[in-house]
Amino acid sequence: MKIFNAEQIKKCDSVTCENQNIQIRELINRAGNSFVEMLTATDADLSGKIFVICGYGNNGADGIAIAKLLYARYCDIELLLIPAESKKLNSEYMQFYLDNPVDSQPFPVHIIKKINQLNDLEKPDLIIDAILGTGTTRAVEGIIDEVISWMNTENAKVVSVDIPSGICADKILDGNAVEAELTITFQFPKFTFFLPEYAKNTGRWMVADIGCDQDFLHNEPAEYHWIDKQLVLQHLKVRDRFAHKGNFGHAYIISGSYGKLGATIMCSKAVLRTGSGLATIHAPACAYEILQMAIPEAMVDVDRHKYFISEVNIPARCTAVAIGPGIGTQHHTQRMLDELFHKNITIPVVLDADALNLMSMYPEIIRNLPKESILTPHVKEFERLFGPTATYSDQIKLQKQKSAELNAYIILKGGYTTLSCPDGEVYFNTNGNPGMATGGSGDVLTGIITGLAAQGYSRKEACIIGIFLHGMSGDLAVQGGQSYESLLASDLIDNIGHTFRKIRQS
Repeated sequence: MKIFNAEQIKKCDSVTCENQNIQIRELINRAGNSFVEMLTATDADLSGKIFVICGYGNNGADGIAIAKLLYARYCDIELLLIPAESKKLNSEYMQFYLDNPVDSQPFPVHIIKKINQLNDLEKPDLIIDAILGTGTTRAVEGIIDEVISWMNTENAKVVSVDIPSGICADKILDGNAVEAELTITFQFPKFTFFLPEYAKNTGRWMVADIGCDQDFLHNEPAEYHWIDKQLVLQHLKVRDRFAHKGNFGHAYIISGSYGKLGATIMCSKAVLRTGSGLATIHAPACAYEILQMAIPEAMVDVDRHKYFISEVNIPARCTAVAIGPGIGTQHHTQRMLDELFHKNITIPVVLDADALNLMSMYPEIIRNLPKESILTPHVKEFERLFGPTATYSDQIKLQKQKSAELNAYIILKGGYTTLSCPDGEVYFNTNGNPGMATGGSGDVLTGIITGLAAQGYSRKEACIIGIFLHGMSGDLAVQGGQSYESLLASDLIDNIGHTFRKIRQS
């Protein structure tokens, strides 16, 4: 799903009204209906006192539409209006809704000009925040700032309409912002929803479809994207009944050193569970018996050195290669990686763990990085490779820059894993859970992506599908009985098959 900036959101509304021959009021009504339907489907208690707090812009108009719909459902509604400090923020559509109350006795309406007015009102059980929308570009001040502070200290559930008030859709602001438990956003998520700095403000967020113009959504280019089930499903291949193992590629896994063969086993199992037709593991000689017993489905190609990897020749029959899990940082292994990068590797290369560590220790290696390699660092590995950043948004900018410079796909693992592509596109993945912050989880991701690339998926497809598969496998493991504390990397492998089935379910 595309993530549009504030200017594109405004354009989307305009194009939708023009192409569908509707007034903006109709789009506001759709937004109100979608919001209420989605709110009703959650565990929100609508039986108590509900405050709908609106600014005088279009987001406030959405709020009034929501208030009317909730009132029609016999909810106990009070509407609080926060006057605009500039007439430029006023909305003719807000005036339309104010001039057209519900047919029955209207709900109470309060114009809040001073914060102490709130002390005279009954305490709310639920607050719906519709003060400011995606047009916010500067920090809040005055009465809006005071009302937001009051909302954040009230003992009431807060649900934001489209975006928490005080947050800009495109960048971090220094000012105050609503801390919502739930944000119901319209048509597509906003860029700032993916920033850790705003996690406490957006809370849990959900996307409500309001019927925006499909041609615009399809054709309008976007820098940022959200990986959802629909995006993954459109790229998944269907296997032919008469296909054979030779149709699904041959993965080559360069992995392992003395005491670190667990990484090799997990990576290799993930390669095979993801569907690679064949897999060969290149590992030190000491790994031979262990790997033959642990993964009988894989072939083992041993290095001449007993305890670590010192030289590699990738067989011509292989269709993707993984390098790094558990290889260590021995001098001979560093030389192996350097020599390997000087060869003309044209198949997809997935780099993780000690391969990344060696690249940060010996920066000259990265100069010969194979074209369109896939790097999978966690935050510390990323910092060792490219340097620290002050904020997460700065980190994304650096990630994009390095993808372009290196002509590489970079998967930055974290709470929201981020994929940057050489063409400048960035993809966010939001599934997965804190239980996946455990040893071996990254080795499984490397195996999943390598297994997909070996089958003929493009590098971008392998990254997008692989990230989603990895996160969803972790979620299914927790749903199946594991806790965040007990989750093991091997639980992810055990759930890969369940994940494929879940994605394909209608």
